[in-house]
Amino acid sequence: MAMSQLRQLDEDLPEPVPTEDHPHRAAPQLRALEVVLVAAACWVAALAFRPVFSGVRTLALPTFVAIALATGAAVLAVRRGLPTRWSLVGSGIIAGLFVSYTILVGTLAGGVFPGGDTLSGLRQGIAHGFSAMLADSLPLATHTLALVFVTLVCWFAAAVGTELTLRRAMPALPLVAPLAVFGLAMPVVGPMHPPSHWHVAGFVTLLLLIVLVRAVPDPTATGTVIGPRVDGLAEFHSRSLLSARLRLGVPLIALAAVAAPLVATVITTRTPTDPRDLRDTVVEPRRVDDPLAEYKRIVGQSPARPAFQVTVRGATPTEVARVAIVRLDTYDGVRFTISDRYEAAGPVLVQPDDRPTSGRDVVLRFSNLDLDAPWLPTAGAPTRIDLRGIGFDPDSCDVLAPGNVNGLDYELQARIPVATAADLGTTPVVAGTDSDRYRALPGGLPPNIGRLATEVTAGSLSAGESLEKLAAYLRSGFALDATSPSGHAAGRLDRFLGTERAGTPEQFATAFTVMARSLGYPTRVVVGYKLVTEENGALRPLEFVTSASYHVWAEVAYEGLGWIAYDVTPSPTNLATSRGVDLTPAPETVTPVGGGEQRTPRAIGPSEADPSEATDAPWWRPLAVAAFVVLGLVALVAAVCGGILGAKAARRRRRRTTGDAATRVIGAWDEVVDRLRELRFPITDSMTPRDIARATRSVYGTAATLPLGFLVPDVGRAIYAPTVPDDELAERSWARALEFEQNLAITLNGRQRWRARLSLRPLGIGRRLATD
Repeated sequence: MAMSQLRQLDEDLPEPVPTEDHPHRAAPQLRALEVVLVAAACWVAALAFRPVFSGVRTLALPTFVAIALATGAAVLAVRRGLPTRWSLVGSGIIAGLFVSYTILVGTLAGGVFPGGDTLSGLRQGIAHGFSAMLADSLPLATHTLALVFVTLVCWFAAAVGTELTLRRAMPALPLVAPLAVFGLAMPVVGPMHPPSHWHVAGFVTLLLLIVLVRAVPDPTATGTVIGPRVDGLAEFHSRSLLSARLRLGVPLIALAAVAAPLVATVITTRTPTDPRDLRDTVVEPRRVDDPLAEYKRIVGQSPARPAFQVTVRGATPTEVARVAIVRLDTYDGVRFTISDRYEAAGPVLVQPDDRPTSGRDVVLRFSNLDLDAPWLPTAGAPTRIDLRGIGFDPDSCDVLAPGNVNGLDYELQARIPVATAADLGTTPVVAGTDSDRYRALPGGLPPNIGRLATEVTAGSLSAGESLEKLAAYLRSGFALDATSPSGHAAGRLDRFLGTERAGTPEQFATAFTVMARSLGYPTRVVVGYKLVTEENGALRPLEFVTSASYHVWAEVAYEGLGWIAYDVTPSPTNLATSRGVDLTPAPETVTPVGGGEQRTPRAIGPSEADPSEATDAPWWRPLAVAAFVVLGLVALVAAVCGGILGAKAARRRRRRTTGDAATRVIGAWDEVVDRLRELRFPITDSMTPRDIARATRSVYGTAATLPLGFLVPDVGRAIYAPTVPDDELAERSWARALEFEQNLAITLNGRQRWRARLSLRPLGIGRRLATD
């Protein structure tokens, strides 16, 4: 009986229609529409990178051409029957040539052929293009690497999307390509420049429309066709179904696309995580002279040394009377130091939402810098600078130069505070824990300093009035003495305020700061340069700023106004000689504790500890982290594989032991079908067990499929026999199913067997047994 069944299989079996990669066989018009929609979705997703570049055209043109060429190349490869792997390899070669002759055309050897510089540009764009978008503020000043990366991503997204569209029938599978492009853009632009609601709505519309079009069933969509095909009828059937679905689906898609961004806006309450906060923003420490200890040396240079030239646009000389080099906020009783935390920045220093709400926007152009310190001159709250690789502290607004300062030219945009005396009289100073370090004073401070500050400001009704009284007291009751010894330790300030009553701007600024802090006001010392000089009672801007303009003053933080400058140094006419002060040189001063120099702190990321407490990590820590990551990945892969194998084993055991004999016979056949599906054997819902057995025998041969010749009749008996099958028939069916699995495994190599075992195709798919 078995041999007669096998002969019948040989006689009835039609020739299969093998197709590599089993292309999706929709009607030509539907295929073209699907390809166009997927390409359009990739381009709309690519436009999410727009804030990275200075203009839309910079991004839109190369990505549009790249997507069009990649789509055309993929369509041609599928029509020629080229396997997917070779199609993508060829597409990658064309992509490299496209980028070389467009974005990297300036690197071509002799202007004609790709050379070493071209290959280096491609390699740098692929390896560092994405990190370049995260390492700098947007828009990028130099966008070559980013444009190479985005263009290649769009090219391969279009190629993969087209391949999936033409070779696979799963409706939502091609969406992987545009979603990957959009997903890459979000970490870069989402925190600062998220796409508009219209952009998101258009993107969602395209994605849903792709699924709607591809969801139209087509009788000719299988890889192996058993029986006659009527292409004209199939095409008519597909177009009719598409027309009916579009009438109902398009309004629903439009409603979903409009509602999606609005609902997302309502339910989203958290600020998006910015990957830039996790980047390594280390700015190399460098040893610099203490800016306050260097005051007398710099001012006393003869002849005066040129420092820089500056032009100011958008403000009068009185509004930008000085520029800062560095702000000092920490006082230990001996000297003022800095606690800056520098981060890599540029060109945008402060985002628009974080800028001071009041003040005036100005532009300062610095040129011919010749400075000893590593900091760059700034004013107010800097918002933008046309330099790369700088270090920036958003709190103090200090800017660390990218290497050597001398010879630099740059343009700085800043918002300077503008406040009248009435504004200061009614505005409170900044409160809260964030400003505590600007009020902090060391223990053991001479009591005379705080007592004097309280006496001078007695009767004041506001912080502004108290601070103005302090400033007036120092300007009028003290004298400017260029020969006064340096230093601003607590004892030195006590003598300055008590008996000496004469000093340099260093003593005036630091004394004002300490007295203001003793009253609870947030204050800091600023070292920089004056941009104006006084002539006949009028201020005149300096054409050349020299070392003679080196200066020290104080700043106080006002709520809503920002840091307001208080220059309490008396007028040069108020010299110590005119007040009868003894100008006999003081004994040589002792270098303050800690030396005359300080080290700028290393810039650290938000998650790092304070630099003063940092210690060298042990040598084995990177190895331990790497081992932990590798073990974690191995454990994850093992868990996934174990889950797949366990799910299959549990279902196999359930099919073999649960239910009556007929159910167990059908379960044995289901196991056979699952093994074939794991090997991507083309099986449709309309195929009967006999059809499947015939097709299997034509592929794997008579010897391997002999058990199926006995199993198929058993399945028929289990379903249609008037009597219930006995347990012996169920056990015999499972033995034949297992024999077929063993025969099938012999035809496979080790890699193919493991791919079949880990295949997800049999899982989660409820199959209904089709019979004769």
